[in-house]
Amino acid sequence: MDQGGLCPACGEHLGKFDKDVVIDHDHSCCPKRTSCGECVRGILHRRCNSVIGYLGDDPDKFERIAAYLRGAETAFEIYRVLLLRRSLSSL
Repeated sequence: MDQGGLCPACGEHLGKFDKDVVIDHDHSCCPKRTSCGECVRGILHRRCNSVIGYLGDDPDKFERIAAYLRGAETAFEIYRVLLLRRSLSSL
């Protein structure tokens, strides 16, 4: 897994491996704090990993937040953007 020294979540430099850098894994495979090793997704900043955890590993929540930050005017607009992306990705 070559990440080029960058956090795949935020794209910033990881720095040295210390308390601010963690190994991220898929919690649907291993729900506890440790991983079996097969479900490792990457090495992240602790803060990035925390955000993923706070949002329950739910990509739709990330999309809604991104749409909100980009200026979607209403919840309906955010929902419409999500539906459009899903329909395009299924093509």
